[in-house]
Amino acid sequence: MKKNKLSHWQKVTDFIKNNHFISPESLQKDSDDENNNNNNNNIEDDNDDGDSACAVAPTPNKKKRQINFVENVFFVEGERFAIMVPSTHKIEHRSDISRSCRGYEILMKMRNKIQQKMFTTTSIFSQALWVIMLAATPALPLSAAQYLFPLVILAFFQDTGFFDQDDLFDKDIKTKKFVTSFPSDWVLQQYI
Repeated sequence: MKKNKLSHWQKVTDFIKNNHFISPESLQKDSDDENNNNNNNNIEDDNDDGDSACAVAPTPNKKKRQINFVENVFFVEGERFAIMVPSTHKIEHRSDISRSCRGYEILMKMRNKIQQKMFTTTSIFSQALWVIMLAATPALPLSAAQYLFPLVILAFFQDTGFFDQDDLFDKDIKTKKFVTSFPSDWVLQQYI
């Protein structure tokens, strides 16, 4: 083995041994056995049970935590299945997980949309909704609407917990960017 590769090899084998508790020797192919098998293709192994002489995995040095298992029951096509899983885990249906992932993606799109420096949309439907809101309140001037709409949405989102800092979100929502992500009176005039 080359000297420049020795350090990397040592770190990889130490990681396998310490974190996965697998003896690195058990992962190596024995070159002598491989050569013998290639030379003696017609000779069958004497070992019928399939066991090979592998090194025993080392016992972990860390004190293991007691794992509590619980029964996780689910039904597939009317048939009941029960699997024992650690109490920290749960088996979920793939469609439920994908629905949660889609909801998270929509939430992240919303958070990104309200953190823009300027309101932009190419959707005619979205522009029509802004015009319908303005038509529903004819006494509301556009200069007041550009301040009212962000405040109403801010109050609604604050009530829902949309602005709460959580492990899911990597950054806080800035109020100044929130206000600039709504249309100005000039943009509203263009939509009308």
